[in-house]
Amino acid sequence: MDQNKFKITESEINRPVTCFAISLVWLSIIAVANVIAVLFYDLFEHGFGEYFAYRPDRFFIILIAEILLITLSFFLIIHMIGVRKRYFRRVVIDEKGVYIYNYRNKIVNQTLYTELSLSNTPFVPDVSGKTNSQPSLTKSLRIFKKNKAGEIQETVIDFNFGFYILKNKYELYRHFLQGVQTFRTDLKISDYTLKEYNLTGEKRPLQKWVESEFAVTAVLLAFIFGLVYLFVLLIKFLS
Repeated sequence: MDQNKFKITESEINRPVTCFAISLVWLSIIAVANVIAVLFYDLFEHGFGEYFAYRPDRFFIILIAEILLITLSFFLIIHMIGVRKRYFRRVVIDEKGVYIYNYRNKIVNQTLYTELSLSNTPFVPDVSGKTNSQPSLTKSLRIFKKNKAGEIQETVIDFNFGFYILKNKYELYRHFLQGVQTFRTDLKISDYTLKEYNLTGEKRPLQKWVESEFAVTAVLLAFIFGLVYLFVLLIKFLS
């Protein structure tokens, strides 16, 4: 690619998936809050003293459940209140490298092409793809940079930002790799990564793993919501 024709690429948030993920968590919080209210109503209706005297086993089960549910709700609410501040990121890739901005439009991380180094590990390419399985299936790029002490360390280019899922994540990784090919011809990109991001020069269909990441994330969130719902039913049954 001609250096003068290297374009600027910015991230785009997949708003439907992001809204779905955030809404699912808030629905879980509402479900837990409803259970807390129902259990408290049950205790007040029968009276704490009578419940403790005639049904001590269920009294302590409900009491422990209330403490756990209130604690869970508290931490979830605190977490969700700061979700934009904690997770929102905007990615910009230009001829110098990649810049990551926070919700205040301030740079919180950057990787310049001039900062990239040769791999310090035998048989490991200078740039390669990386698949993460925790907490969900995600993709990133493995690179090498020098730290402040001048030592070469492995690090990653990661465009996975929690609830704020990027719909053009594949294109962003691909564009960064094109930048490496254009401005750092001395670096070796793994053959598998070149094929995965359609950079071999061969005409290949674009990869569709981004959609699978969305599906895995949605299924994981739905599974968590299902567990909360089952817990709700169990508590109601015991009460």
